[in-house]
Amino acid sequence: MPTLKDRLHEWTDSDWAEHALAVVLGLAEDSHEGFQAMKGVYWSNAGDWLYDLLMEMVAQGYLILDRERDRFKWREE
Repeated sequence: MPTLKDRLHEWTDSDWAEHALAVVLGLAEDSHEGFQAMKGVYWSNAGDWLYDLLMEMVAQGYLILDRERDRFKWREE
């Protein structure tokens, strides 16, 4: 199974980044249909929690955030 690092190797908008995180955590199906099924969740309190986790990963230096376009990317070493 691809890791979050694999999934966010290119710039990814926040909804898809949340989905990638949810998939890695085992909370969502790894497909376009899985994303569509979870889209409402990503706009709820659960989505806020996933977004906060992504932001913590930015603070810890794992991810880069492009605030202007609201997208994330894995920080290359």
